[in-house]
Amino acid sequence: MAARRRAHKGGVRLPGAENAGGGRCSAGQATMTVMAPHRRTAMAAFAAAAAVLGHGACRIPSALVPAATDAAPACLANAAFCDADKRTLHTCDAGGNGAVPGADVACAYACAADSCRAPTNVPIALVAACGAGAPPLAPAFSATVLPDAGGAPRLHCSPDCGDGLTTDVTATIVPQADPAGPDLAVFCFSVIDLPGGATLDAAAGVVEAVVLVSASDATIAGAVDFGGAAGAAGAGGAAGPGGGSGASVAGDQGAAGGGQGGGGGGVGDATNNNSSAGGGGGYAGAGGAGGDLMRAGYPFLPGGVGGAPYAGAELTPLRGGSGGGSGGSDDTGGMAERAAGGGGGALQIVARGTLTVSGVVRAAGGDGQNSSGGHSGGGGGSGGGLLLEAPVLLVTGALLVDGGRGGDGTAHLGGVGATGAALDGSPGTGSGTTGDNAGGGGGAGGLIRLHGGDDASPCPPSASPAPSCSASALAPVP
Repeated sequence: MAARRRAHKGGVRLPGAENAGGGRCSAGQATMTVMAPHRRTAMAAFAAAAAVLGHGACRIPSALVPAATDAAPACLANAAFCDADKRTLHTCDAGGNGAVPGADVACAYACAADSCRAPTNVPIALVAACGAGAPPLAPAFSATVLPDAGGAPRLHCSPDCGDGLTTDVTATIVPQADPAGPDLAVFCFSVIDLPGGATLDAAAGVVEAVVLVSASDATIAGAVDFGGAAGAAGAGGAAGPGGGSGASVAGDQGAAGGGQGGGGGGVGDATNNNSSAGGGGGYAGAGGAGGDLMRAGYPFLPGGVGGAPYAGAELTPLRGGSGGGSGGSDDTGGMAERAAGGGGGALQIVARGTLTVSGVVRAAGGDGQNSSGGHSGGGGGSGGGLLLEAPVLLVTGALLVDGGRGGDGTAHLGGVGATGAALDGSPGTGSGTTGDNAGGGGGAGGLIRLHGGDDASPCPPSASPAPSCSASALAPVP
């Protein structure tokens, strides 16, 4: 029957309609045809049509036009609600007609749904003090966070930070409430706008976790890289800001990586020309164990243990990943090709307006060094931490906190760092009845956290590892 229903092609007669000269409208003028499923619906359509006819030759008496329904309430009576500016909290009056005069609350950071919200880790007063008078972060080419030289870290822009004048901005150092986390280097900007093709990174040696605060919107269309460096030439890879470094080479024994989840070092046996590999760093997951040495007729040499998980999903405190352990050597000279990768860094972006990410934000762990000449590989560093906060959060770009790959031994492969659906690093392979070396363990994945309004942006499909990412609303002000 539904398939046979037809729209009512209505001749709805409007008696009493007059033309512009004051005379009666003709039958054709006073009758209108409307496509509608029911005659009642057709009548409702005339309410809208009457306004049009009123300006034409045939005027419809107001008494014949259905009365408009009452407008929807401006707000829910006696309830709190946020202004469109995302900064002001109103209270609705008892009639639902609008905000109660004089009852507005200026939120120190942001307003979402029905309450003022607070940023994570960084003091709310410091965010509130960041205003339009601060310099922008809108470099045409690049910006780099540099370690402190007798003071606080600074951010250097090339050619400038977007105002034609400012090239360097100094951070404010803030201890975190949880002493397990490093100090925060907090930078204040009037706006953040990293265009496509521009880069933001950090030099080696920044020990603080970095917080970028925008007094308005923040847009990341370019590439942000706070990843750990790979081990090379016997030197452990540097960590990203707030992370642990990869272990370097010293003698024939491997060493543990830096950070709370540093991978264990491999074992060297110069007497028998054997060695085992370094373990990967841990963070959101466990680092992969370094490959064991299981050569027939020789002492068993265990690989370095993979670093244990140590971070909660909320990223409080804010901290980076951990370094891998270096591999052991089968030579008393301690050959250098077995250093470990550094942990990814820690970055928090706090915007008081809309935070949009269409580019790439990366804090991956560094790779362990491949070995040669019978030595064992270094472990990979774990991914770091990324925390994005704004009352309006739009993330379509890539967020990457993958673990670093374990270094290969001479004949045995290192483990794969956490990526895709895996949070744990893979173990390195060890030798069996032949061979005298092993591969390093892969680094664990880091953490990604998104804090938005009550309709917080979900994790993008490009977040990697996927289980590292979680999203929730900004926390209400205590």
